[in-house]
Order: sequence, then structure tokens, then C-alpha cells
Amino acid sequence: MDPYLEGWLWFDLGATVMTYLRKDLNRLICPKYIARVDWYLAEDFRPKSADDFIPPEQKIRSLHVLELATRTPVAMIEFVYPANKHGLGRERYLKRRSSLLQSGLHFLEIDLLRAGDRTIDAGLVEPAPYLAALHRTDEERPEIWSFGVNRRIPLFTIPLLPGDGEVSLNIQPALNQVYRDGRYGSQIDYTKPPPPPTLDQKWWGINIAN
Repeated sequence: MDPYLEGWLWFDLGATVMTYLRKDLNRLICPKYIARVDWYLAEDFRPKSADDFIPPEQKIRSLHVLELATRTPVAMIEFVYPANKHGLGRERYLKRRSSLLQSGLHFLEIDLLRAGDRTIDAGLVEPAPYLAALHRTDEERPEIWSFGVNRRIPLFTIPLLPGDGEVSLNIQPALNQVYRDGRYGSQIDYTKPPPPPTLDQKWWGINIAN
């Protein structure tokens, strides 16, 4: 994961990566299942400064997996946004996550932002800059991945309906393609430090699954 993408480019990344992931996921789950992109608005309640690049209202896209014949929702994939990691916005996010799980939906949340308060219980794994958690409807404890900077993002599990098993989703190719198509390399000054918080050098290589 490139920590320089956590700045103002994050919202362009978030706006496009789900379309790339939909294509990749549909290759794995069709013809019985289908993936589609949906979105909702989340308000960021933090006080704003004059040079703040974070919009007060954020359009958050999620990837839904449905059984095609019945349109039954099975799983959802979502990146954690700045609005989800502070104060009332975080409370609303956690309440929404709980409601999704109670409705019978598996939920994969991917947190590629070091700033803000975690929505994933990092006490369950060794600390790391980035986290992801799969919340299964039939298991109390989530499956958690923690990973650092100079490593590929691990494969994430997407459960399907009973009897159909699960698939492994690799989000790294989609992120790499968004980076190339968006010409992010020409927009980032790598001679300067990445966006805050300061990144401890010990996290540049960690990659743990639990």
C-alpha cells in the first residue's frame, strides 16, 4: 500500500477502485452471483481548517454480492473513509455495520487510512498501519488481516451462500491499475513525507494474517 494515496488523492481512488474490483469479482462469482456497486453519503463531523482537503460530506461506494436468481444480498465490501473514523461519523458507521450483520450479510471492511480512530479492533492482531476485517454473520470474531507498506495487500475472503464456499479477492491489481490510469505518480511528490500521521519505519514491511 502506498501511504501517499492517503492524502487528497484518496477520494479519486475511492471513486474508481470499486468499478475495477467489480470486474475482478464478477470473474470469480458468475454466473450464480453478481457484484454491483452502490453508494451512500456520510458526513464528516470533524472541525475543518482552511487547508483541509477532506470534504464534509463523502460519497462512499460499496461492492455488493448478490445471488443472481433471487437478488438475495450475500456479502458487502467497503473501504473505510475519513468520515467513518471520527466521532459521530464513526458511531454511525459501527451502527450500520451491526445492522448489516444482523440482516444476514457478510461484511468485509478494508482500512487503508492510518489517520483517525480504528473501526476494526486492532487489539486482536499485532499493530500495523493497515487493517481489514471480514465479519461473518455466523461467527462472533472477525477474520482480521494487518499489513504494512512495502508488501502486497493480502488476499481477502468473500463468503458465498452455504454450499457454495468462498472466493479469494485480490485487490492489489485493481489498486495498481487505478494508480496507473489516474496518473497518480505524476501528482505525488515522493521527495516529501507522506500524509500524517508519521509512519514508523518498523511498519514498512509487516504483513500478518490472523
